[in-house]
Amino acid sequence: MTRNLQLRLFLFTTLFAITINAFSQYDSRGADFDKVDANNFYDEGNYYDALPLYESLIAASPDKLDYQLKAGICYIHLSKSPEKAIILIQTVLEGKATTQNALFYLAKAYAINYKFDLAIETYEKAQSSMATSSDKKRRIPLLIQQCRNGLDLMEDSLAVEIVNMGGLINSSANEYSPSITSDETMLVFTYRGVKSEGDRQNKYNKPAENGNYYEDIYKSQFVKGSWTQSMPISDSINTKGNEAAISISGDGEKLYLFKDTKSNSGDIYVSEKTDDSWSEPKRLAINSKYWEGHAAVNSNGDFMLFSSNRVGGYGGQDLYSATLLENGKWGNIKNLGSTINTKYNEDAPFFQPDDSTFNFSSQGHTSMGGYDIFEAKMNADKTYSAPRNIGYPINTTSNDIFYSTSGKGNVYYSSARKGGFGQNDIYQIIDKGMTIKGKVLTKNEPIKPIRSLIVSITNKARTFNLSDTTDNEGRYQFSNMPSDDYSLSFLEEEEDVEAIDSVYVFEGQVTRMGKAQKGVKINDNATDESGKYHVEIAKERNMVDDMSTEEIEDKYGDQTAEELIFVVQVAALQNPNYFDGKDIKTYGEVENVVLEDGLTRFTIGKFKTLNEANDLLEKVKTNGEREDAFVLLFINGKRTYLQDLVDDGTFK
Repeated sequence: MTRNLQLRLFLFTTLFAITINAFSQYDSRGADFDKVDANNFYDEGNYYDALPLYESLIAASPDKLDYQLKAGICYIHLSKSPEKAIILIQTVLEGKATTQNALFYLAKAYAINYKFDLAIETYEKAQSSMATSSDKKRRIPLLIQQCRNGLDLMEDSLAVEIVNMGGLINSSANEYSPSITSDETMLVFTYRGVKSEGDRQNKYNKPAENGNYYEDIYKSQFVKGSWTQSMPISDSINTKGNEAAISISGDGEKLYLFKDTKSNSGDIYVSEKTDDSWSEPKRLAINSKYWEGHAAVNSNGDFMLFSSNRVGGYGGQDLYSATLLENGKWGNIKNLGSTINTKYNEDAPFFQPDDSTFNFSSQGHTSMGGYDIFEAKMNADKTYSAPRNIGYPINTTSNDIFYSTSGKGNVYYSSARKGGFGQNDIYQIIDKGMTIKGKVLTKNEPIKPIRSLIVSITNKARTFNLSDTTDNEGRYQFSNMPSDDYSLSFLEEEEDVEAIDSVYVFEGQVTRMGKAQKGVKINDNATDESGKYHVEIAKERNMVDDMSTEEIEDKYGDQTAEELIFVVQVAALQNPNYFDGKDIKTYGEVENVVLEDGLTRFTIGKFKTLNEANDLLEKVKTNGEREDAFVLLFINGKRTYLQDLVDDGTFK
């Protein structure tokens, strides 16, 4: 072993000794069993319990590269410290470059940590490596495409905040598949961990010290502004087998759930609530001898989407539809087709309130890694629109699945993203407003972007004004914008603006959480079904700076606008303590305001028109000997400029 490798292994051993307690959930049965138990957990996909055992094995046998590779793979699948996967797997390759599939997993480690370019490069090496197994090579084209999708999605990130629902809901175990009532008073979800009804069991549902926990359904109530500590939903629902939450009806009276069955791979059931108790779950007629895992029912209760791996589909798991028949049973089952289903897995459908728009998760389409959440729509002719990835940062390089909204429009879902309490946590998506983005082009040369142009945007009430400078592609973007109508203009051009056209074309789109916003007015033009707008603004403007004082006063001096005031600035100081206004107080009460540059402005007067302010300005300059005094304009307390008022049509 090289000295460099020995040093790195020493560092890993020390690091693992520090971090092992953070992961300890399974109590080791002793060193003689650690390898058996670690491999058992690993083979079952229980990376949470496997990792601390592999870390103990590495500490005892730092030259065993297999332990390090498997520990690295565990980190790929866990939300805490996925970056450690890169270090571990790199060490394996330094120790033995031909370790089977190590290059493949290093690429996955890069991808899970958003190092997409490195991931693509490493996947390509793995594809040509003799050490990569054939089953892994078959997966590489999809994984490379997911990396490319990730690069695109992160370039166009959403104005949202992803908030972990906290320790009363999430734990070091697994919490996922949230569903919420319309009034947002009850949340149900799936729990899998130390509190599971069946404790640890093997795959035959028999107690086993090194077994895995099975799923239970939990609930939390929203009381006095906060969520209560979660608890099992009902003894009539949870057993020692797997029971997983699928969805709850808007009124909270009907619960759809998944149950393991002896004869089938798993089926969908329904339980109804009477008073405070839940009925024995009943198996739905949509089930087959294959796996049926998730379902969504529309608000009328007569149309269902569900996932199944039955034969005849396009991939592993497909989405299907079913209708409620006159006999009260579900039938008329149809595959949603190739527009929705891919050769990969689709799962977790959810209906939006309009009953035609629905969400689901897929490993195909434009996923950036694992399951991503998509949105599609059922058309009037019973076809489906092409799915749209709802975007980053809702979707990540980990599994993002089980999207659900309340009647109030709040959104919940589960994710294995970095920073959670356990392997999967439940999150709320906080909408931070609209995104208005676009590109500026010349009218005569539509393909030619205008770079370095300062684009200004003002809301209808003129309560705020923002600006952004176009990049080399002519692009600008405004995020976190409240619902309103807006006006676009350009304030000025940098010296390197390469345009001689007399008209600039602003083409863009208005979205909210990635969804197109129809009917938003941009310069009085409403956005279309796709949220798109097209605005043309003349380059030659009535430039106030080119007008004489007399021309300005004659044209604009007596014009007014709502909430617009004119004041006379008599001083602007970094340190306001240096201001001496004794000689100026005879002209009015002195006020001060701090603007964005940090200077304190001292002003007098509040006037409705420019001419009134100019009358005072003349007195201050002549009699008050304040030659540097001038007029400032404010709308709703925010500074504005005469040119802005002219540009947006406030002043004619």
